[in-house]
Amino acid sequence: MGKYRVALIGCGAIAGIHAQALRNCALTRLSALCDIRREKAEALAASYAQNATIYTDWREMLEKEKPDAVHICTPHYLHTEMACEALERGIHVYLEKPTSITEEELDRLLRAERESQARLTVSFQNRMLPEVHAFFSAIREGGGPAAARCLVTWNRGRDYYTADDWHGVPEKEGGGLMINQAIHALDLLLGAFPEDPVSLQGSVALYDNRPFSGVEDNAQCLISFPGGEKASLYATNNFPMTVSNYFEVFCKDKSRVTLTCGCTQRNGITIPVTEVLPPMDGKVCWGSGHLLCIRAFYEAIRDGGEVPVPLASAARTMRTLFALYRSANAPIPLDFHHDPCYNK
Repeated sequence: MGKYRVALIGCGAIAGIHAQALRNCALTRLSALCDIRREKAEALAASYAQNATIYTDWREMLEKEKPDAVHICTPHYLHTEMACEALERGIHVYLEKPTSITEEELDRLLRAERESQARLTVSFQNRMLPEVHAFFSAIREGGGPAAARCLVTWNRGRDYYTADDWHGVPEKEGGGLMINQAIHALDLLLGAFPEDPVSLQGSVALYDNRPFSGVEDNAQCLISFPGGEKASLYATNNFPMTVSNYFEVFCKDKSRVTLTCGCTQRNGITIPVTEVLPPMDGKVCWGSGHLLCIRAFYEAIRDGGEVPVPLASAARTMRTLFALYRSANAPIPLDFHHDPCYNK
């Protein structure tokens, strides 16, 4: 069979990672690029897809190109609308996080996926990393988690929030630290537990970034699970530098499993991983997970298997995030199994 013809919408910073991964995937050809700023699409094409057709209107691109799949790398507030329309056209969707910026948008996206023959995956690409697989495996070997904690200490300041017209704007970004930087940490923290959480209590706040941003730069929460297990997360964008996230899980057999800096340890002993990923251009914090997730997505399309990050699975992370935004220090119950859009 020939390669899947792929279009990409939004040619900002993260799009370069997608373009690199698509170029290195034997199943794909990046055939079209779209950005409202034509020069950004042209620059991306010059680096990674010189024969791609350039557009400034994403609907025109989908109509004319009729691609097999589309990658959505736009500002957050555009994700749901673009993904839903692509699904309605029967186009497979690789969707950058977050899926949406409201619960109503998430419900709309879940309905659109159920009604479409096309496939969708969400870019929680860190789930695919070898050291994360080792992390989850060690937790299972330890009898499962009894308690877990995660620390996110990044730096995102004035330069970051004033570089464009959507970062730091609640109605466009949907939030700040949690929906953007710490969402991957929340996703992995939840993934350490075999059962869905039952409640959350936490808060978000805006500290140092208040003069130039309208979204939170600090957050904390305590997440409870059916057996009484607890997970705690603390995150900030006000640290003097961006350092690796730190995860620590205390297992039921009294072992301790940690994940940081691409390294998984059990009781202080490093667990070796055999797969060495090629470095990708871009921010160090992005890593090489996109390469694995994008490759797995197109293999799933080809083989009819499950996509690497199903929307229903990503929805668990998103609904937990939305609960944190609602909490304001009050306990919020979580009941995913009575959610009409969950896991369908």
